[in-house]
Amino acid sequence: MNESFEMALSARLLWMQKRCLEFIGFTQEAERIQDSALNLVCELASNEAHTVEKFQHYGALVPQLLTDAPELCQEYESTYQSWMADFAEWEAEEDARRREREREVRAQDCIAREAWEELDLPTPAELSALLLAGESIRIEGHFLQYDSTDGCTWMDNPYGVPGALGGLPTPKLARDFLVRVAKGGMFGPEP
Repeated sequence: MNESFEMALSARLLWMQKRCLEFIGFTQEAERIQDSALNLVCELASNEAHTVEKFQHYGALVPQLLTDAPELCQEYESTYQSWMADFAEWEAEEDARRREREREVRAQDCIAREAWEELDLPTPAELSALLLAGESIRIEGHFLQYDSTDGCTWMDNPYGVPGALGGLPTPKLARDFLVRVAKGGMFGPEP
């Protein structure tokens, strides 16, 4: 016999026992049996959610044996949906981490080859020259400008938090900035 079917059948039999106990007035015992039935349905839904879809017996569908007991149906549906939502969130987080790792590997490769154009970034020398010429520039959400009166290179990060990037915008300062943002980093605090 299929394990999922056995669990559904056991939960159904417990539910019938609970109803009989309620009918004859054994409410405490009925509550204990009800808890056991609900726990079994929760375990069944959890097992189904953790099983590869093509091997699921019930999947998202409430087992037919439980359909005339609204409490059991609700327990199965809510447990199954909760696990599936957790899995979807976990998969999205894993996908984001994978994309982040791929971006960093690609960035490291481009940086090692000085292939800044492949990252849609200016070279450190170009960025330094633009800032020294008094131009303001936006790169990866950061707004950069050099103020020659105070000799400081100013920056607003993607969250609009202002700060000083450094002094004179040398190619080394520009390279340090470009390396960090190419790898997905950010300057300054996040709100």
